[in-house]
Amino acid sequence: LTDTSHSIVIFIRNDWKMLPGILNKALNNIPTAERERINQRWLSGPNALPINSVRVLTEAERTWIAAHPEVVVGYTLDLPPILMQAANGSYSGMLPDYLALLEKHLGLKFRLKVGTIEAVMKWLEAGEIEVVGPHYAIPEYLASVNFTPPLFKSYPYIFLRNDDPRNFTK
Repeated sequence: LTDTSHSIVIFIRNDWKMLPGILNKALNNIPTAERERINQRWLSGPNALPINSVRVLTEAERTWIAAHPEVVVGYTLDLPPILMQAANGSYSGMLPDYLALLEKHLGLKFRLKVGTIEAVMKWLEAGEIEVVGPHYAIPEYLASVNFTPPLFKSYPYIFLRNDDPRNFTK
């Protein structure tokens, strides 16, 4: 990962060596139209990165999935539209949509565990979760986790009115 400033990636525990390749293959296997549908639904523009070639899982990867049928995904509610919670407790957003597609392609079951980003990273370090859902590539964690290629790029901007009497240029 060369440009971490705006990359939205999925973090994976370092001791789960097989899972990054499995997730990468599954993400690459999601048809471009499906990925664009998710990004168009939750983002205001076509921020999808190009999808690489379709790959098949190896026997070792299928065996690994059979031995690890559930993956706990930690995430925070701080970055909508990636994950949002309704009044009834249900979740929506890009993360549930991607997890549903990954479940369909891999046969894995993903379970969400939601907290602050600090709690999520502690859970990852303690082995309480296996994956951190799409998040900015946090430089201090890049050496201690595996991660997927960026799902999309996010550019944080603040928009102000031209006629605002306050001077924000200083």
